[in-house]
Amino acid sequence: GLVLPAKEKDVTLHLRALGDWSQRVYDLAGDNGPVKVPVVVEGPYGAVSMDIQGDKYQHFLLVSGGIGITPMQSVANHLMEQHRRGRPVAKIFFVWTVRDDKMVEALDPHRNASDNGEPRRL
Repeated sequence: GLVLPAKEKDVTLHLRALGDWSQRVYDLAGDNGPVKVPVVVEGPYGAVSMDIQGDKYQHFLLVSGGIGITPMQSVANHLMEQHRRGRPVAKIFFVWTVRDDKMVEALDPHRNASDNGEPRRL
């Protein structure tokens, strides 16, 4: 899945190595962390089923499982950016189920750092 940051030029790709193609992409990164690779992106083909652009809603519940976190991660980052610009966002509840801690560590390497109560980008 793709994570589209609000104000950055780079896009982050999260994937599980399940087949030949995804294993080759995974091997490209190796153990050295993120690798910049030029790509062509096509889409999107789906859409959020609720209007999140207006001020109608201030509380959000985002639910995903496994690699399905990536679209919800983009939605959460978008809402946090709108909040920084003055949009009233009271709470974002994020429910994410995973099979193992490795996926959590990969997407949130700072999860054990002290939490100062400030919202942060996912």
